[in-house]
Amino acid sequence: MSQNTASNASKRFCTGCGVALTPGVQFCSACGTPIGGTARAPAQTSGGQNPAPWIVAGVLTVIAVAAVIYAATDRTEVPPPAVGLPAAAGGGLGQAPDISNMTPREQFTRLSDRVTSASENGDTAT
Repeated sequence: MSQNTASNASKRFCTGCGVALTPGVQFCSACGTPIGGTARAPAQTSGGQNPAPWIVAGVLTVIAVAAVIYAATDRTEVPPPAVGLPAAAGGGLGQAPDISNMTPREQFTRLSDRVTSASENGDTAT
């Protein structure tokens, strides 16, 4: 019995978790506390990792997405297309003339004039 008491007296225990230590170790095999040192601080709730890099990465991602959306949108205002005929083609805006009574040559000339006028005015919708 005295031998059992002597072996218990020579055993060392971890100050962090209380596990019996084997002779000659420098760190606890259960919790990693240095032998002879103080107990380790409890781990953070995020698994022991610093949340700052994740916050920075999230903010940068939101900024990048906003920049892509901003660059992809067209911010120029385009005037709505005019309804009816241009003044050069049919005498002002209004109702289109009846081309069924025109000869094919007159129809072609009228169409050509409309296309030329639209091109000169930069109207790509017509």
